[in-house]
Amino acid sequence: MQVYFESTNQNANTHCCVCGQGFALSWERKPNLKITDILFEIQKSLCDHHHDQKGPQAHPQSGIVDPDWNGRMIPSVAIMGNARMSAI
Repeated sequence: MQVYFESTNQNANTHCCVCGQGFALSWERKPNLKITDILFEIQKSLCDHHHDQKGPQAHPQSGIVDPDWNGRMIPSVAIMGNARMSAI
């Protein structure tokens, strides 16, 4: 399952525990889905962004998180690049 995220200063679903940056999240809701597991993976990803930078600039502005990819956040630029490549 993929979770789309977007950096926001209003109506955030979750915040980075390091810098406080807020993120709006959206995903396909499924009855047997463990939301707490997904939020845990997202929090781990947000913290991992801070290995080089301390502030909100450490995070991509938007993209997806896929737990099948070990919770990595993929910036939307990479998503668009892959979509262009698959369209060729």
